[in-house]
Formats: sequence, C-alpha cells, structure tokens
Amino acid sequence: MNPFPLAFGPGFKLFADSYSYLFFGRRRPVKCLLLALLLIITRTAIAGEQGVDMSCEQVGILARMARAKSVSALGADRQRAGSSYRVQTIAALRVFELRPRDRVAARALIILIPSDEIQRNIWLTFGDSLCGGESLKDMVTLAQSAQTLILQLSKAVQLEPVNMDAFVSCGLEAVQYPHSDLARWMRRVCLSRHSAFAGAVGRLPVDEKVWFTEHVVDPTGCIVLALPEGK
Repeated sequence: MNPFPLAFGPGFKLFADSYSYLFFGRRRPVKCLLLALLLIITRTAIAGEQGVDMSCEQVGILARMARAKSVSALGADRQRAGSSYRVQTIAALRVFELRPRDRVAARALIILIPSDEIQRNIWLTFGDSLCGGESLKDMVTLAQSAQTLILQLSKAVQLEPVNMDAFVSCGLEAVQYPHSDLARWMRRVCLSRHSAFAGAVGRLPVDEKVWFTEHVVDPTGCIVLALPEGK
C-alpha cells in the first residue's frame, strides 16, 4: 500500500482533519501535521503489509481503548498503543460510539474501511485471541467491538456519506460469511442515502455489480438478499 497518493492527493485534507481529531481530540492546522502524518502513515503502511504481532500488554491497552468512557480517557492509551491499522480502527470506532453525531468522528471511521486483504483480515479477527495470555475480559471486549463495527460504520456512512464506494464494496464480502449482518445494515444506508448508495453500486465492475444486486442488496427497492444464517 503506497501512502503517498493519499498524503498528497485531494483526499489529504479529509484525512488530516479526521486524523487530527482522532489523535488529538480537535483539529490542528494541516501544514503542522504534514510531516508527522507522512511518517505515521508510512509506518502504518509498512506494519499493515508485514502484519502486526501484538504483545499481551498491547492487547490490554487496545481493549481499554475499546472500553473508554470518554474521548479524553481514550487519549492516554491511544498514544501508548501506537499507530497500527488495528489501533486506528479501535480508536476511531470508540470515538464514534462516544460521539455518534459528530461528522468528523464519522469520517475518521469511514476512511478506515479495509482496502486490501490484510486489512479485511484484521477486521475479521478482532474477536480472536490476539496473544497467548489475553484475558477473557479483553477478549470479550474486542469481540464486542468486532460485532458492533459494521453497525457503527453503517451509521457513520448515513451521517457522512463519504467513501460510499468502499462501503458498498464491503457488501461483496457479506455473503461469504454466514453470520454477517452487513447486508441488513446496508439496507438502512440504501434507504437514507439512496442516491449515493445506488451510485456506488452502479460504479462497481459489471460482474461485481451483478453479484451485488442479485446476492447482497437490490438498490432499486433497497431489498436485502443476503440474510445471516438462521434468519
């Protein structure tokens, strides 16, 4: 994953605002963040490509972030946890849970929609044991975060319909996992942001669009076609 097009392209302002909010609790001038962001993004990209081995101490910090009662309480652990994709996702998720009407918090979560197989695997393994000595409490906490991630993402997209193409692409994964509830939440996005949602479906490659509209969600009537197993 090459971080530099993101840093210098038209999406940089959006990313910088969201990243500043996520890591500092408020917006900072973009030019003051540029150098630091380039370094952090590069380190994150490398970590994402190589995979991240977490110590049980790091897993504990990650779980505390997921349980944080306020954004300020999240701050200290967030700084200690580092800047891996897994950490960024849990931080963005918790901030949005705490501030569900905040558009910047919504964008900070949306820009973390997985863009490759490594990132998708990280989302799918939040509920797995991440280290040998992980406590049951931490494992349950992170499993709960994994379960609520799609729900919160769908709420974020309804609030701030950016990166809708990436959100719709996630729907292609829904039918591959028998207990996934993604398609049901996508229906809510389809109903509340129909034009943006239908446009994103229309921009899928032809074969993926056919698959999506026949097996996931029919955007014409926002009809769910992929139901979780047992429902």
